[in-house]
Amino acid sequence: MVLSGKIALITGANRGLGKAIAEKFASEGALTVLVGRKEAELAAVRDAIIAAGGKADYRVADVTDPKQVQEMVDSVVKEHRTIDILVNNAGNHCKKYIWDMTVEDYKSVLDVHLVGSFAMSKAVAPYFKEQRHGRIIFQASMTSYIGQPQVCGYA
Repeated sequence: MVLSGKIALITGANRGLGKAIAEKFASEGALTVLVGRKEAELAAVRDAIIAAGGKADYRVADVTDPKQVQEMVDSVVKEHRTIDILVNNAGNHCKKYIWDMTVEDYKSVLDVHLVGSFAMSKAVAPYFKEQRHGRIIFQASMTSYIGQPQVCGYA
């Protein structure tokens, strides 16, 4: 995959799989824009990517807040002129058995996984439409395929 010159916006890029995706995209020539809620972690990932010879930037945003998401996406386009790729990777889970979970616990998981992915996709869609190109990648949890005790209501 040739990503040279592409701008990739990656949610949940401060650690785990999002960080690995950001590092790989950067190693393939993309400018990776890391999105997450923890500035210190985002800055550390950005600095590591740059130290390895890649290009990176970051934005602090909560993907469950559509207003924050739109403002963040607009700021990325203003600074970098475009976004070519969105990776909806942000995720969370609730490590409780269903009988111990609250509705609020469950809504928190849905807000990040579903509302966050929708808000991010909706925010980039007008730019993708205008430029007549863009890619959206959705990252899914292993729990989508294999039930795991105490993860998001699996009994």
